[in-house]
Amino acid sequence: MPNVLRPAIVLVSLFLASCSENIETAYVDFNHAKEDRAIERNILPVWFPPESSKIFETHNLDTGLVSIVFELDSARSYFDDLPFCEKAIEPEPPIIRLKQFPSTWKENENVLACENYYVAVDQTNVFMWSNGD
Repeated sequence: MPNVLRPAIVLVSLFLASCSENIETAYVDFNHAKEDRAIERNILPVWFPPESSKIFETHNLDTGLVSIVFELDSARSYFDDLPFCEKAIEPEPPIIRLKQFPSTWKENENVLACENYYVAVDQTNVFMWSNGD
């Protein structure tokens, strides 16, 4: 391969690698996420709880992978009331995860499938992820 092409290949490779990075964002509450247009940009689902707080999310725009952690009082009843949430039969582990995610997520018997998200509730902490399906 001619030496002239090597720098071009390296630059293209670096550009492509940088396009698929995970972006992390933190919001004090739902209103801040809404102001940042997180729902409009498909980072948070339209049914995201408006009473949520301490929201941490990471996403990858290229792959559609999303991982979200937040606090919500009465979280279990909120998700139980959503008609499209049901008990996940074999939940897939999150491909990208935040450091706040428990390492024993799959032992949680309370994982729900809500549209293309999985949701696990631990008291007032909610863990959501989508593997881009």
